[in-house]
Amino acid sequence: MIDFLYDFTGILMSILSVYILTNIFDKLLGLQYITSTLGLFKLNNAEVKLLSKALSSRRYRKHTRDIEYMLGIRYIQLRMPHKAIEHLNKAFLNYEKNFIFNKNFELVLDLYIDLNKIEEGKKIYQIFKNQISYDKKFIPLIEKYSLIFDDNQIQS
Repeated sequence: MIDFLYDFTGILMSILSVYILTNIFDKLLGLQYITSTLGLFKLNNAEVKLLSKALSSRRYRKHTRDIEYMLGIRYIQLRMPHKAIEHLNKAFLNYEKNFIFNKNFELVLDLYIDLNKIEEGKKIYQIFKNQISYDKKFIPLIEKYSLIFDDNQIQS
């Protein structure tokens, strides 16, 4: 038992050290690192609370979209789909900047399908589709979901 506490304390100290170092250089990277580490230890409530607190912090104001996305994905993993959609809508709707492809975008579109929110899903799909000129990795995602979300699809 003492060995476990010693190992756990060492892990927490190293996490804290890395978090402090990355937080000096890149706040979002530090936040991502600490939340993913909390997730590894199955500290789901602590992870969600940390992200929620970051949303209300002026320190992370310019990272609001990223934090909303992180919360949305986390809520998908926690099987809380309605909270996930709330955060994903905030992350993607009315967001004008380009962003790179992420493999979790498939989870996002699947969530809209599972909850039968096809019209909302079409908006997210269109946002992803508009990103193709910025990142070609979106093409397979768009092709996979075109029959469901693309109004311009030719029907036979």
